[in-house]
Amino acid sequence: VHMRGIAAAGAGAIPTATRSFEAVVAGGRLEPADRARMVEVLAQLHFQAKDYSKAATWAGQYLQDGGTNAEVRWLLIRSYYLGGEFVGAARELRGVIDADLKSGATPQLERLQLLANCYARLGDNAGSAFALERMSRAPGGGDAPIDARRPSIAHDDRVLHAVRGKR
Repeated sequence: VHMRGIAAAGAGAIPTATRSFEAVVAGGRLEPADRARMVEVLAQLHFQAKDYSKAATWAGQYLQDGGTNAEVRWLLIRSYYLGGEFVGAARELRGVIDADLKSGATPQLERLQLLANCYARLGDNAGSAFALERMSRAPGGGDAPIDARRPSIAHDDRVLHAVRGKR
């Protein structure tokens, strides 16, 4: 089953690959490191297939199991956002941004823009104000186009490309 999944993924047959890998994970016979890698791959494959709900489920499972790849958290955030789960996206983004601030790092402008958009879509004025205030402090934030500061930033191609991973 595992080899079938690898072959299917290599051939671009994502539904077959995900079914095979899900069966392997469900079998419960993987070592923890192999399970973590398989769960990470499942999240990536579902995201690639634009099945954002399943991508979020598998990315969340990876993180819950103690996975440490920071890119999987970003995949989780993007999956929530593209799947319309703005509460989950905002929660995860705020956690990343708060951790950056606590460590003295400057949050990335694209993530602040995405957080502002999530809060705007949720009607959370306090959250939007937080994100916009942080955007004004971020490198390039003061130079950002006016549209990037409004709740309609979902229509900003740079934000959508960043969320979809097309930098």
